[in-house]
Amino acid sequence: MKQKEIKCACAQMDIIPGKVEENFSKIINFLEQASSQSVDIIVFPECVLCDYYVDNFQPFAKPIPGEHSDRICELARRYSLAVVIGLIESAPQGLYNTAILIDSDGKILAKYRKTHLSVSTRDDTIARETDVFLAGDVLPVFDTAFARVGIMICKDGMIAEVPRTLAVKGAEIIFWPTNCGWIDSLEARYYAHSNRLILVAANRANGFAKGGGSIILDWRGGIVTQAENKEELIVGKIDTTDMAQDRKYHWQYDRKPRPELYTALTQIRKGSNNL
Repeated sequence: MKQKEIKCACAQMDIIPGKVEENFSKIINFLEQASSQSVDIIVFPECVLCDYYVDNFQPFAKPIPGEHSDRICELARRYSLAVVIGLIESAPQGLYNTAILIDSDGKILAKYRKTHLSVSTRDDTIARETDVFLAGDVLPVFDTAFARVGIMICKDGMIAEVPRTLAVKGAEIIFWPTNCGWIDSLEARYYAHSNRLILVAANRANGFAKGGGSIILDWRGGIVTQAENKEELIVGKIDTTDMAQDRKYHWQYDRKPRPELYTALTQIRKGSNNL
């Protein structure tokens, strides 16, 4: 870790479906709160400008960089905050469920496209994700001023190989924007503890299937803070002084792993519909 202490925040936002300007107003309010508490980085949920449960994502899709990301970059610069936020990205080949990482100077440092798309829906009137979005095809890590980081979006975090891959690539923090029923703290704590990394997961409040449970975890899987199911900002400060040493002696994956024994993982769901 490049910083001995990092202060993270999760904006557990009650997203108004389809109302971009109202949601921008909420984003500004959260940024003001975070700035007043000297936060280093704030994480917003998946699909934060329109919500996940809308009939048509096309009206809310913009290129990145583009109209929506440019506005958020300006806000990050204004409040001197690093921001991770979930947006709908329009690209020449189609739409992506995307998260971007913006530094406190308002520059986009990273763009990650969700790799594991869900087929579950609220009801038959809403197209499943695999019918709407293209899947990303890389699990990158990024160097920032404070740490080496990875990003996963919602269902990505239900696949244990995703945080493990990011950890093997050197991620010290994983940011996890999501828009789901409830963040499973046991699952999240396992990811943080087993991979010896900090995990910051931001969910929406009052979602279709309940919502809430946004959580900030230290690298031992300890809960720094966790939200209830209401719109709120949670803030957690993590002392990383012992993190590198602890990871060196207690993270087991880099101690003679046996990848030849794990080849069955590459065959799981091969040729399936990504159920």
